[in-house]
Amino acid sequence: MNTMTIPELMLRHVIGLDQLSRFAEVQQTNYPPHNIEQNGSEGEEYILTLAVAGFSRDELNATIHNNVLSITGRKNDTHDGVQHVYTHRGIAFRDFERQFTLADFVQVETVTLENGLLTLFLKRHIPDAAKPKQLAIS
Repeated sequence: MNTMTIPELMLRHVIGLDQLSRFAEVQQTNYPPHNIEQNGSEGEEYILTLAVAGFSRDELNATIHNNVLSITGRKNDTHDGVQHVYTHRGIAFRDFERQFTLADFVQVETVTLENGLLTLFLKRHIPDAAKPKQLAIS
């Protein structure tokens, strides 16, 4: 059994921390599968990729509110106007909502959908007022 301390559990829910290996999604669902990758050596850029095969651009939505990134997929079953009768349905086209908490100053730069992968490029933009300042010692 894997045990974690309270600070470790808190760190698992935030994208953009210095300890990238400790963050994860807010919801404990596995659908759709996703990757979070640190882009660059400085830990200021991230790539979030979700496998959303079968969803079109108009069936996906990404929003940010209070540092929570929400990605939803709502499948429109009437897209071709034909009622389908399946003898086996192994491809999951179920609706989903994934939420990720972003650390302070982490912003979504671009969002792309290509080959069934929804890719969000995130970058930490720390304003000058929030950066540490070197003080002169006299």
